[in-house]
Amino acid sequence: MKMDKLPTIQLEASGRHVHLSREAVDTLFGEGYQLTKVSELSQPGQYVCQERVSLIGPRGTLKNVVVLGPERPQVQVEISRTDAVTLGVPAPVRESGQIEGTPGITLAVGDRRLTIPQGVIVAQRHIHTTPQDAELFGVKDRDVVRVAVEGERGAILDNVLVRVSPKFATYMHIDYDEANAIGFEKGMRGLIIRPETNNPGGGVCMDFSKLVDAVTQEIMRRLQERDARPSVLILEPDCPIAPLIEQNYEISWGEDAKNVQDFDYVLVPRAKYHVFCTNCVATAAAAAPAEPAKEEPSCGEALDWTHKKLIHERELADACTNNVRSLRIAKGAIVTALAADFIRDRGIAVIREG
Repeated sequence: MKMDKLPTIQLEASGRHVHLSREAVDTLFGEGYQLTKVSELSQPGQYVCQERVSLIGPRGTLKNVVVLGPERPQVQVEISRTDAVTLGVPAPVRESGQIEGTPGITLAVGDRRLTIPQGVIVAQRHIHTTPQDAELFGVKDRDVVRVAVEGERGAILDNVLVRVSPKFATYMHIDYDEANAIGFEKGMRGLIIRPETNNPGGGVCMDFSKLVDAVTQEIMRRLQERDARPSVLILEPDCPIAPLIEQNYEISWGEDAKNVQDFDYVLVPRAKYHVFCTNCVATAAAAAPAEPAKEEPSCGEALDWTHKKLIHERELADACTNNVRSLRIAKGAIVTALAADFIRDRGIAVIREG
């Protein structure tokens, strides 16, 4: 699945840099010295300066470190984890401006030296966004979200702080360590996965490729069986359903769900094929004939789930209070990714019938 069907945010990689106070500029460059603007940054009012400094730590030195303007009330040094090892400075991950209790370092320009008692951080990965874009993404100021990045080294980045202001331009900032880890290229974009706050349903659907795979497999199975029963897909709150909202689908709200409290909305395929979300399926086909309830056997030896069309981790974990040695399922049953992980981790043998 391509993320170009969803609202995404552009990523930028930030190298090591320093923000200087007026006093620091006077000490390092001379009384009354004015920083020289070279180029604008993506954030309005922020710019790269011509000036460079050296960072001197207990273990090593980093030279030619860029200075960013304008001047700030306090000196702040932003480095990567790799830089921290090189310098021998135990820099913590912090939000910009939160420097209390952080280590200090020595800054140098030629023979001039300035030792600061605190101010060295590894910047927390973060998003700057306008209020308009924040509404589009479904986030608010100071949310902490996940961001999914596609590519050869695609990844989901956790603990991304959201900052919202009309003074911002919409970008996500990561450092060079993070950029190298995901194979960053200029123009790379990420998909914001909204926070799981106030979510009694228990999570969001984050693995889009597995979601699409499961939907495709089930639709193909239904087509082959010529099964045209009308169906519903109930998704947990904040599950990003946009990839499925196309001509063949329509949306109805939680009144159609069996559990209105736990689920926000349902997806009703007009094509009348039963589809599943890998992480948050909640109901069987709306018009399917009711199947007789079956007693679950003890999990001490075997579990017979041949009557189930979908095997998902949450129900499996609830059923298996003890170790289960084997799981018997129908030939066409779908096993979600999380359930497959659970089965593998427990060493359960899966037997498909039919």
